[in-house]
Amino acid sequence: MFMRRGTFLALALALTASTSAKAQDIRYFVKQSTGLFEITSTATGGLFVVNPTGETIKVDGLGSLPVRGRTDRASRGETVVNQIRGSGKAAVAVTYQPQSGGRQTIFSGPIGLPLVLPRSVSPSSDVDNVVVSVTQNGKTTTRRLPIGTRP
Repeated sequence: MFMRRGTFLALALALTASTSAKAQDIRYFVKQSTGLFEITSTATGGLFVVNPTGETIKVDGLGSLPVRGRTDRASRGETVVNQIRGSGKAAVAVTYQPQSGGRQTIFSGPIGLPLVLPRSVSPSSDVDNVVVSVTQNGKTTTRRLPIGTRP
């Protein structure tokens, strides 16, 4: 079967678009009075770096909040908004590692994506190394929530 190059390219782009729309992506945001600050891997020393993105995220119970910038960690007691992008059903697990003991499960079960969920970071230092894992269609995505102090 012969396929013209333009048809093949269009088909490849369509498949890529449909795959990325279903792919899961885990994001964390710290809620502040002015909006959300995305937790990224870029070091900020715990500071909030204002750099509005124009993105707005609808958070149950909090309304639509603008993404105002970034930080590199959450602090104990702060509200963190967890966002899992994607579509369809996925197996989601949230675990933590206490200072003395094995990994403990906070939640494990099927969830419909996308998901946006605000939660407070535990004030207990024994709840550390919080990890969210999302498994869908044989692919697992995992992301640790960095917890630390603010200057």
